[in-house]
Amino acid sequence: EIDGTAAKAAGTEERLYSGEVKNPKAMTEMQMEIANLKSKQDNLEETLFELMETIEATETAIASAKTNHETLVKTQHQKNEALVAERDRKQADFEGMRATRAALHEEIGVAGVQLYEKLKPRTRGLPVAKMHNDGTCSKCGVQQNRSTESDVRRGNPAQCDNCKRILIFM
Repeated sequence: EIDGTAAKAAGTEERLYSGEVKNPKAMTEMQMEIANLKSKQDNLEETLFELMETIEATETAIASAKTNHETLVKTQHQKNEALVAERDRKQADFEGMRATRAALHEEIGVAGVQLYEKLKPRTRGLPVAKMHNDGTCSKCGVQQNRSTESDVRRGNPAQCDNCKRILIFM
């Protein structure tokens, strides 16, 4: 559009100064048309300059966004790798705990596991209590009778006389 306007202004200017047009009124109109075309050309060039600045700013923003995106992708990739490694560690820990649990189940026996599972809901998920050196239950504080206390000290399964939790001695 700028080139078309410039060509039209140049053509009109050439006709004006060629001597073809003799009428003063036509010459004045041609001069006004040339002035209008040059004004239009200036406006178009100014718009073009503003668009070029906008393009340059946009290209800079795009380059910055690409850099940020690449950084974020690298960071996310590193986080994903760390999470996968953590998952693998936890899976290995879980498998180890599962094996330990199976060994403990075998050691405790079916009756011990059944008692544990039976007491679990009644004791808010804490069916085992520690017996203190003085023979009291760590959960309810009741002194155990001599028979229960000696069973617990020998490592035999026994239940608290009061709260019925499985007692252990450490």
